Amino acid sequence: MKKIKVKALLLALIFIVIIPLQTTSYANEQQPSSQITINVSEEGKVINPELFGAIINWTKNGEGAANPKTGKAYHSFTKMVRQLGITSIRYGGGTISATCFDWKRAIGPMDQRPMNRARDGGPGQPSTFGPDEIGDLLDKTGAKGVMILNINRDDVQSASQYLAYMTTPISEHPSSDPNDPSYWAALRAKNGHPKPYDFNWWDVGNEDDLTVATHWRDGKPIEIGEHTTNATNIKSALYAFGGTTLFENQDTIGYADLTPDSSISKGTANQDFYASYPPVAPESQTVYVNGVEWKQTYNLKTALPINEVYTIENKSGKITFGDGIHGKIPAKGSKITITYKSGPHGGFVDYYKALKAVNPNIKVAAQDGETGFFEAMGSTYQYDGVAYHPLTDGFPKNNLPVDEFTKQLFLAPEFQKTKLNNMQNEIDGYAGKHVPLIPSAYGHGQGNIPKDGDKAFHLNLSEGLLNASELIQYQNIGIPLAHRFLLNDTPFNPDETDAPTARRFNAAIISNGKDDNFVATPAGLSIEMMSKLGGMTQISTKIKNNPQIELAKGASSPNVGALSTIAAKDNHGNVNLLVVNQSPDSDVTTNVVFDKYTHAKKAKVLTMNGSSIYSMNTLDQPNNVTINRSNVFVGKGDFNYTFPAHSITRIELE
Repeated sequence: MKKIKVKALLLALIFIVIIPLQTTSYANEQQPSSQITINVSEEGKVINPELFGAIINWTKNGEGAANPKTGKAYHSFTKMVRQLGITSIRYGGGTISATCFDWKRAIGPMDQRPMNRARDGGPGQPSTFGPDEIGDLLDKTGAKGVMILNINRDDVQSASQYLAYMTTPISEHPSSDPNDPSYWAALRAKNGHPKPYDFNWWDVGNEDDLTVATHWRDGKPIEIGEHTTNATNIKSALYAFGGTTLFENQDTIGYADLTPDSSISKGTANQDFYASYPPVAPESQTVYVNGVEWKQTYNLKTALPINEVYTIENKSGKITFGDGIHGKIPAKGSKITITYKSGPHGGFVDYYKALKAVNPNIKVAAQDGETGFFEAMGSTYQYDGVAYHPLTDGFPKNNLPVDEFTKQLFLAPEFQKTKLNNMQNEIDGYAGKHVPLIPSAYGHGQGNIPKDGDKAFHLNLSEGLLNASELIQYQNIGIPLAHRFLLNDTPFNPDETDAPTARRFNAAIISNGKDDNFVATPAGLSIEMMSKLGGMTQISTKIKNNPQIELAKGASSPNVGALSTIAAKDNHGNVNLLVVNQSPDSDVTTNVVFDKYTHAKKAKVLTMNGSSIYSMNTLDQPNNVTINRSNVFVGKGDFNYTFPAHSITRIELE
């Protein structure tokens, strides 16, 4: 009797476990509304693992990623980066680094690092999460690095030294000459890391085609560097070939402090002020104290207390005033301004040549995506890629209500596909060969939210769906490398005084910025869903009768397809089908059809979803959007499957 009861109990358990898998898997009873055809023999390009990258800022301890006492990334953060499958990390904080960051202030013993420049108009920041700390994160996660070079307040020589510090192997007989790469490799080893870091891409500047960024090229053009090609756009020509510009009565700055007050005299002895864009061409400057010209001297020690004089260091742009005994002190509250020629500066061509001389194995990307740059470079001058930021391309207008804004989000991937394709063709046409276009910052700018939405809108599940659909389109046009903006941030503990416009609610990972506790957002989880495809070969998928999401009158398109899909196979012939259902409220039952492919009867299915398209993960509720895993019976051939509303599904077929 006991044996019979045990058998009955086992049968009941089997019934309970198996039946839900069958009824929730592929919905035989439902009539498919659409069809996905997978042609396994029609192969595309290999899906580059580095497509699944993201950007990390150096400020605020890596925006909460690192322990401020050690500078090293927290264990939980490192673990989550690996979990999400982040394969490339772009370091520096974009425009912040490209215009301000001094890498030499961010290496060496933590307690000996001076403050660094954080952003134009802002105060300085501690350099705790420096080059060695991001290198350590790469070591622990296996990700590759992309470095941004400061080309507006730094120079070609320093950029070459930076590359040497990060990537040159140590030598048995290191040089004592800073111009020799072995000098910097030895310094890196002294600082605790003998092995080079894996930074394979180097970006010359950041967003250098935007008018909102600040550049030495904003001055009046005086001279453009030597070149042999056509160049009709002055700004692009200056970026490409370098040159000299003129600034008139420009406010000075502090070294690390770039706030407006940094140009104001405190009335103390031996004050230093800086020209914003060094070097200052010798004898080109006029320095004013409250609009009155003071004179240059070459030795303050020879000056009298009444002499209105200063010294200037041309390379750094440092202006030094007297102490009241040797040279007059500018009165407290006086504004210090300067007229000067800024330059000569190196251009992209100079950086490319110098960087390749240090390490020919790296790739060097341009940061000017304008026609003028492609024209100026032509097929004469080399560049390995063009970094571009589609942060607003195709996104809805801010005057839309939340529901309509959310629907129109999904127009952006197709819009970007068309725009990036056109840009790619233009680049290749001017270069005379293929030079890849790289979305080195994609996703949302923080300000792009619906009229009745809040700042946290981009933590919604909708952002995760959008992220996956963008990556699918990038792969479809052959993008080799992409970076989500951002990898991590502290949305519920922002420092508004540091960066009132910082994009804090669009990260893949969030934290409180205070301890070792991290939460993956829907955007981050979407990368986890997608990154498994890295290294596989893309295969053809076609959607028939794709259900349409109807959009409001006045949208750029009357509707958008609910399903977005990509498929790939590995070296063993296993197929992964990934489907994004962008519909806010409708499940889609689909007939999945194979062209000459037989698979195992059971499939592994991963589904990322939440209770609504507005679900979000917070520090208090970290599991509102999750990835669920199951084994599903699908038979050996074609099958039906119901893709839930607002979800990403990956079906792994052996």
